[in-house]
Amino acid sequence: AGSGAGVPGASPGASLGVERAGSDGPETTAAPVQDPVVLVAGAFAALDGGLPSAKEDAARAFSHVLAAGTAAGPATRARAYAGVARCALLASPPDLEGAREMVMMARKIVDNNFTEPEEIGAAAARTELMASAIEA
Repeated sequence: AGSGAGVPGASPGASLGVERAGSDGPETTAAPVQDPVVLVAGAFAALDGGLPSAKEDAARAFSHVLAAGTAAGPATRARAYAGVARCALLASPPDLEGAREMVMMARKIVDNNFTEPEEIGAAAARTELMASAIEA
């Protein structure tokens, strides 16, 4: 499943398999994606694709993965927190404090138990670059 880019009428949320708030059902006839690893990968692809609805669709997917009761493993949960940090930076105005907190949560999950996923370092770097730009 891709980000929906290049598919006429498709949105990242549709390919992520996460319903939009207030919808009567899924945006597509495809079965919703339930695998947390696939959801997180699709959400990052949506953010990287830069479509207008990417932030909302990705945030919904990351939140779904972080919701209690999902079968996401620690690395996937850490990646999802990093994704939430990226979404916080896309807010207007950017939520630097929220982004930093999400990076901290991601790193707390890693806690030297496994190799830090690259998305965490990238989110931390984006956060500090954004902070530098705002302070300049």
